[in-house]
Amino acid sequence: MEFRIGGMVYFVEDASNLARKHDAWGKVYYDTCKIEIEEELCENRKKEVIVHELLHAMFHEAGFSQQDEEIVNRVGLILHRFLQDNDLSIFREE
Repeated sequence: MEFRIGGMVYFVEDASNLARKHDAWGKVYYDTCKIEIEEELCENRKKEVIVHELLHAMFHEAGFSQQDEEIVNRVGLILHRFLQDNDLSIFREE
């Protein structure tokens, strides 16, 4: 799975033992544009974590080197629900 953020393409991959390695369910690597997601999570939780890590990547690409984890957590949960609940086809070019 891949996502374009600014001029970069971030690749999302499943990974194991992230909680033990990083004390997190997801991890973004800005230098390689890779996002790892804990493979043992249920599908809905994986989607939440993907949105969370994508927000980190968006903030990074926008030039925010310092990121507040609480803000990313809160906005990520709301954005995840927004993406689930709304038809976003209005934003696609025809």
